Amino acid sequence: MGKVFYKIPPPNKFEGLLLFYFMKRLSREEYVCMLALAAATRSEDPFTQSGAALLDIDGNVLGTGVNGLKAGIKVPDWMYLKEKRTEKSQLMLHSEANLWTRKKDGIEHLLGITMSPCGSCAKMIAASKVRRVVYVRLYERGDDEFKKIFDFHGVEYRLLTKDELNNISFALTNLSAVVLKQTETLLGGKIMAV
Repeated sequence: MGKVFYKIPPPNKFEGLLLFYFMKRLSREEYVCMLALAAATRSEDPFTQSGAALLDIDGNVLGTGVNGLKAGIKVPDWMYLKEKRTEKSQLMLHSEANLWTRKKDGIEHLLGITMSPCGSCAKMIAASKVRRVVYVRLYERGDDEFKKIFDFHGVEYRLLTKDELNNISFALTNLSAVVLKQTETLLGGKIMAV
């Protein structure tokens, strides 16, 4: 028996329009942070999921990164133990570093990260062509070193506002509703063999 491919029927166009009609278009800062949050879901760190996303001057995605190990290295079981958290933290690569090793060529412009950067990552960002950095939250174990580095090197930075976070949340909720409707259609017996 050969492979069977399934085609998912398109959602009702009216339903999709209705959901997105009331949604305000995300700003670039909101968009890049939403991409960073999505990237964080791929993190290999069992305790701290962080993500980063980079846009060029035209708003095109140059890359995403997550905190984790070098590509090809499997996370050893001991890294999931809470008592080994400090040792694990010393070996994990930060999302900003992973982003820079995988990004496409282009003029870096706007970096979105899920939490404020550490001093080492701030230096790497300052050495790049990134001019603006936005982050979702302050890193609870961090300090203000990144601010001194960014101020000295002329990199603009800021924390997203509550309204911007609400806009991201609303966009994700709308997207979830569309995916849920599509899944209901798929599971409701409307799968068509191609």
